[in-house]
Amino acid sequence: MRKFFLEDYGLWTWQHLLFFLCAIGLLWLLLFLYHRFWVKKERKVLIVFSSLLWIFEIIKICYVIFYLGDFKVINDWVPLYFCSLILYASILSAYGKGMVRHLGDSFLFYGGIVSGLAFLCYPSSSLAIYPFLSFRTLHSLFYHVISVFLGVMIVWKGYFVPRHKDILPYLIFTYSSALVAYIVNLLCDSNFMFIREPWSIVPLQWIEKVVGPLYPFVIATGQNIGTFYISFGIYQIIKKVRNKKNAA
Repeated sequence: MRKFFLEDYGLWTWQHLLFFLCAIGLLWLLLFLYHRFWVKKERKVLIVFSSLLWIFEIIKICYVIFYLGDFKVINDWVPLYFCSLILYASILSAYGKGMVRHLGDSFLFYGGIVSGLAFLCYPSSSLAIYPFLSFRTLHSLFYHVISVFLGVMIVWKGYFVPRHKDILPYLIFTYSSALVAYIVNLLCDSNFMFIREPWSIVPLQWIEKVVGPLYPFVIATGQNIGTFYISFGIYQIIKKVRNKKNAA
């Protein structure tokens, strides 16, 4: 049974279903706790979960460097992917003020929810490589669930109210991060934010086949502008439905 469990993993397997169900269950639990106990305590919740995210990330870095010995493979341990931006955004949101805090809040909502849900549905960099009961898979599960939770939490009771003008601080944050990733990719032959190539991620491979040499530009635009309008559009739809129900 142990051998079967460890070997029968990957995308579109029963372990993928288990991964997704556990993620949905954990997300539901966090949202229940927020609704029941943490309303009007959003800043304290942000402080706690931003600390947890960094603790998880530091443990992962130590695991990769010291246990696996992959220090030279910076793609595996440097937090510079799009999903990794939640680490920095949560700090800005929890401890910042004014525009600094707004930069963090903007990414938590517009970037954190979409990127987190996308990974939970398609965990290509964890479950495709490691079994469900492995550190890397469980780390990615908790990490992306928290990412989605924080994004939903800040808008649930109006702690953060999405507006179209948020696109400016959001793009400042995301494009600045993408520029850093692009420079690091050039210097270190890495592939942060998947800007350089899609690797073995099937949806990104489809995009590359369609757009060809425009792939880096398309991916950067999708990650930055695309995530904003997807999140903002969904928020507007939910807002309209809610207003109709209240008016009825």
